[in-house]
Amino acid sequence: MVCRKHGKIVQEGGFILPIVMIVLFLFTSFVLFQIEQMQLDTAFLNERHRFIQDNQIKKMAAADIIRKIQSSEDLTEGNLHYTQGSVKYSIENNQDVAQVTASLTVDKDHQGQLIFYYDKTKQKIIRWVQ
Repeated sequence: MVCRKHGKIVQEGGFILPIVMIVLFLFTSFVLFQIEQMQLDTAFLNERHRFIQDNQIKKMAAADIIRKIQSSEDLTEGNLHYTQGSVKYSIENNQDVAQVTASLTVDKDHQGQLIFYYDKTKQKIIRWVQ
């Protein structure tokens, strides 16, 4: 575009479009980067929630299994059901130590395992294996 201004010829053609394109590219890049960060944060929070939920179920199952061991000597296996998931366990009784192996199911695609050793005379967990 040729424009006469105060007797001078000023050519302004093609000056604004490249600047607009650069600003638009930078803005789009920033928005896409923020969307990617939000997705990463959401995935991290979901994984953290699942970890906390697993630990909570393991602790509740261990407490319930210990109560059952203390009340019954001949207990060998069983199932526990919680609102977050379910636990299937088996117990190997030795003289003073019971080995508990449990598999937990939180979702249909998420499972975990828990092994701990419970000393019946001291009435406490002596070893916890995850």
